[in-house]
Amino acid sequence: MIRQNENISPKVFNLLARQLTALQQEKLEGVHFVPNHEDPLDVQAIVEGPTQTPYEGGSYRVKIVIGAEFPVQPPRAVFLTKIFHPNISLNGDVCVNTLKRDWDPQNWSLAHVLQVIRCLLIVPFPESALNEEAGRLFMESYNEYYTHAAMMNRVHAALLPTEPKTAESTEDLEQAKKKALKQEDGARSVVVRRFGRTLRSSSRPDRESRRDTGAAAERPMRPTRLMDVRSKPSNDFTSFLLRCYDSRSCGGVCLRTVVLLGSIGSVIYTISVLTYSAHNVHVRFWLGDLIIVCLSIYLAALLPAFFMLMYKICVNAQRRVILKDPRARGHEDPSRCSLKTLRFIFMVMTLLASLAAVLGYIVVSNGMDVSSSLLLQCGKSGNSEALASKDLALGEFQSAQRCTRSLDACHGFAEAFPPPAPYVSYLKVLEYELDCAGWCGAHQPFFNLQAATGHEEACALRLGRHLWTVSTVAGAPTMAGGALLAALGFLFYNFEAL
Repeated sequence: MIRQNENISPKVFNLLARQLTALQQEKLEGVHFVPNHEDPLDVQAIVEGPTQTPYEGGSYRVKIVIGAEFPVQPPRAVFLTKIFHPNISLNGDVCVNTLKRDWDPQNWSLAHVLQVIRCLLIVPFPESALNEEAGRLFMESYNEYYTHAAMMNRVHAALLPTEPKTAESTEDLEQAKKKALKQEDGARSVVVRRFGRTLRSSSRPDRESRRDTGAAAERPMRPTRLMDVRSKPSNDFTSFLLRCYDSRSCGGVCLRTVVLLGSIGSVIYTISVLTYSAHNVHVRFWLGDLIIVCLSIYLAALLPAFFMLMYKICVNAQRRVILKDPRARGHEDPSRCSLKTLRFIFMVMTLLASLAAVLGYIVVSNGMDVSSSLLLQCGKSGNSEALASKDLALGEFQSAQRCTRSLDACHGFAEAFPPPAPYVSYLKVLEYELDCAGWCGAHQPFFNLQAATGHEEACALRLGRHLWTVSTVAGAPTMAGGALLAALGFLFYNFEAL
């Protein structure tokens, strides 16, 4: 027998009495208050099983247990009628955020609590299951879960006796049932829309029921499962991705491993390419800072994605602990992100990834243009023309001086090419780093004399291929990864069951 606490202050008792009086007068959809005039603190109600669920047609007696620290601490909700539900333990305890971390001592309502409990019958949350078997069946074999829950409903809740009622209360109950039957099609959507914000505040999914159509009306309609919203094709695809990721099969393990290693590899790869591009003089000279900005934005988009992946891993680990350790059941991690925080993270990730994808395309296009101009139109315009002019001047100086050493060590070099001489210095860097000789056409090297012993090739040719490689290595993965992250961020941001 669950005893109520009698050590409640008169102020709270009076407020509770007013709430109970209002609850008797208010016509709640699918919820019927059962008053106890001998014990006002004995708060009980009959919750009708929602339509299109395995609990349809059943009546469940629920008791709200008021504790000594009420309303600072939330009350407990206990199902006195046996029920097979992921968030209701075998002894009837209910796990719902409204009675936990979302409880507001300054703004509470017994009617709201009861309707949220009824909404829990529509939208179970197996992620924090109190009934391990129900949570497992809900996730792995919904048909078995539906059959078992419906069987328990028929055995324990279909003919639930209630305490004797007066003729007036019986008439009111019959009228409420008739009204609920008339509004059968819209009852679930009204409840979900009205209390979806509260149920989703712990980053748990919200759902909408599917309506009976054609042949589907001949078989029992299953309520929407976790991450299985059917209102939009995008929700179907997102639900499919999440089911595959959470699957305990070999494919699910492989998918989680690939996603984790791919995320870590993407971060390491982006940092490596960013570091190389920032310190490579050729990339900065020809492609400018665009490639640096592009990689930086892509890395900024990867970080929230990596955070969400780690958050998902932590949530799954917590769920496994709750399912395995009975002492941990009913206790939720207060560090869980709110719905607004999750949507904000997905929005930021989508915007950054979209911008990175666009910049990645620009980097690839710019790299192809620069490399093509070097390979096909060397010395025709811009820096390439200035380098060709300096290369010609260096050749004339070498012929005049007949210098066999490195050209910058020859007599009169400083007077002929007074510092600063950026293009001359850049040609020297090219010879040493790319092991080339000549700018547009291959000839005897001016500075790196060791290049003469190997295969000589014009610096513009090697530089063009080098820039094309760097721009492709940096831009193509950024473009593809940014597009993928943007698509995933957009899907999760608009996911109705988030």
